[in-house]
Amino acid sequence: MPLLWDKVDRSFGEIGAPLFLDSGALSPLLKRLRAASYVSRSPDPKADRVARIALTPEGAALKNKARGMPGATACAARLDLAQLGTRRDSLQRLGRSLRAAG
Repeated sequence: MPLLWDKVDRSFGEIGAPLFLDSGALSPLLKRLRAASYVSRSPDPKADRVARIALTPEGAALKNKARGMPGATACAARLDLAQLGTRRDSLQRLGRSLRAAG
């Protein structure tokens, strides 16, 4: 959802690439988001084989609910926000290293 909060209309590939998800993993996630009315799917007018995913008003409303997530996550993990950020950064570096080695 954060990808769509930044840009409300993206191609299927524009969503999957930064998340490192292939279509087999991304399709069921987007299907559930569509069933919940958080996103809509339409064909790309410029490319026949490309699907566009757009944020709905219901999906945009989730952004306000998500604002408290970092604090709640840190609390549940018994970390402060700085520690949580450090761990996130470490995991992102690990992921980049594993992708580069793979």
